[in-house]
Amino acid sequence: MWANSGYSERYAAPHLFIYTAYAVLFFGGGSGGPGPPGGGGWGRSPREEDMELAEEKARYTYADFLEWKGPERYELVGGEAYLMAAPDPEHQRLLMEIAAQLHRFLKGKPCRVFPAPFAVRLSPQADNRDDTVFEPDITVVCDRSKIDRRGCSGVPDFVAEIISPRTASYDKVLKFNRYQKAGIREYWMVEPESRTVLACTLENGRYSLLTYDDTGLAPVTALPGCEIDLRDVFADPIW
Repeated sequence: MWANSGYSERYAAPHLFIYTAYAVLFFGGGSGGPGPPGGGGWGRSPREEDMELAEEKARYTYADFLEWKGPERYELVGGEAYLMAAPDPEHQRLLMEIAAQLHRFLKGKPCRVFPAPFAVRLSPQADNRDDTVFEPDITVVCDRSKIDRRGCSGVPDFVAEIISPRTASYDKVLKFNRYQKAGIREYWMVEPESRTVLACTLENGRYSLLTYDDTGLAPVTALPGCEIDLRDVFADPIW
């Protein structure tokens, strides 16, 4: 079956995936910090969430983003600021394994791989008034003119996010739509619980989706010849 679809048994089993976008907004209280003040939340539960939406200012820009001090990390989405919590150890283990495999493949090639924190401005403006800044878990940039001292100024070639239950809607809906609209060639959603990767490859302006399990290799379409060994990625989890 895989051979008829252009795949061979060297790859992890791909599965067609029908993706239906949905959006759910949750609102709740919160406190400010060294970054943008205010309360509110996106995707909040009764417990502390992975991100909070600061609502006191109507719209933030990249210029504001540059002024925020402190250890907290934020993403900007359409002028709204989201506070990001520190990732757990298994998240970081998965990130490092995928980034390490990408780094080995890209050595001596023009593309570069960057783990988070690494700011990505999808529509940069010279006056820093652009209002969307993401920090993907993993970013690959092949046009070095887009790399500046603060991150990536422009659309990268590949991004990956490690999915957690509390950020699933944010990564699978909001980021999916934003990355697709911006024209990022490939977006991976790595699922620790199911030990799968959902690979979203841009075709005619829309993402074509395949999932890969932990039994073999997953090709990175945006980087011809690159294959990530998912057996190593998902082997020996911390928990």
